[in-house]
Amino acid sequence: MSSASLLEKTAQTIKADKPLLPAAPEVSVKILAVMNKPNYNVKLSAKMIKNDAGRSAYSVKTATSLRFLTPNPPKDLEGAMARMGMRETYYLSIPLYRALFLSRRIKRDRNYFTPHTNWLSLLFS
Repeated sequence: MSSASLLEKTAQTIKADKPLLPAAPEVSVKILAVMNKPNYNVKLSAKMIKNDAGRSAYSVKTATSLRFLTPNPPKDLEGAMARMGMRETYYLSIPLYRALFLSRRIKRDRNYFTPHTNWLSLLFS
């Protein structure tokens, strides 16, 4: 694909008001739908996950961690998924997006206000 056709395709996508990158929850739902098919395999799942660079990098990084350590580390996403298993790949990628989309300030505010709201709800109930 030449750079001119890629630029043209991107411009058409923007003009049509379509997202250039899939949203994280949308990708998660698609992956779960693929996993629930009776004939799913690692190749099909890897193709879905490869569309999301963050999720694929996190999966490969986790597959090379001490938890899944073997003498030969996986060289690609399919190898990482075969080592960890599809469910594990899916479940490991969910906290990644929770951490990315939930800022530290929101976490801090939530941790500060939650005990107070619980106390107030008990007080006024």
